[in-house]
Amino acid sequence: MPGKETFKPEGNPLSDRDRQELDKIKAKDVNKAVLEAHPEMKSFLNAEKR
Repeated sequence: MPGKETFKPEGNPLSDRDRQELDKIKAKDVNKAVLEAHPEMKSFLNAEKR
């Protein structure tokens, strides 16, 4: 996503580590939402993680 790296909330600059943790959490939520909508994607996502 363009511009993602430069965005910092006012008065609360996230450290790289915090941002990575947030990205992980977001990715999990997205994966969960995708799986709920498309259960057939489960094997695809699992294969991608390896």
